[in-house]
Amino acid sequence: MTKVKEKKNSYLELILAITLVFVFIAMALKMLVRFAVDAEQMAIAEVVQNLEKALTNLTAEHLVVNDMAGLSRWDGENPIKLLTIKPENYAGQYTNLENKPASGNWYFDSNRKKLIYGVKHKGYFKVQNGAKTQAEYQLKFIYADNNGNRQFDAKVDEAQGLRLVSLNPYEWVN
Repeated sequence: MTKVKEKKNSYLELILAITLVFVFIAMALKMLVRFAVDAEQMAIAEVVQNLEKALTNLTAEHLVVNDMAGLSRWDGENPIKLLTIKPENYAGQYTNLENKPASGNWYFDSNRKKLIYGVKHKGYFKVQNGAKTQAEYQLKFIYADNNGNRQFDAKVDEAQGLRLVSLNPYEWVN
């Protein structure tokens, strides 16, 4: 009778051990996914930060030669052109989005004049309007529209610089 009890106990211990192993594996996988999400979030922030630095440098160059109006030609252009070293996951310019790059890549939509990053970890990425799982940016020329005609006139309006604008504000969620 003690052998039967011992056998039952050993089965119970085995089931408990296997359950614990699976629980630990599940916890480790959850942590790995969270690390991957954090890495993607930081990679996007790094590219945006590098673009903003490049915009600051370009604006300073134009300011030094008193040609702030010359910045207007960058309105809607591909901001990646400003970087000396392009991100490894920059896939290029696209006009036909039927063949757009896989998630986890940056690309420039030439038709809509948007720099786009397709998010890999879509379940952790939330756009305010909830429609898209991509981060979209556009290069905007900023000026004071002194005559109110909604277009830049170098002789009348005051050029203020360039800005990388997020077109769909987003947040990362847990």
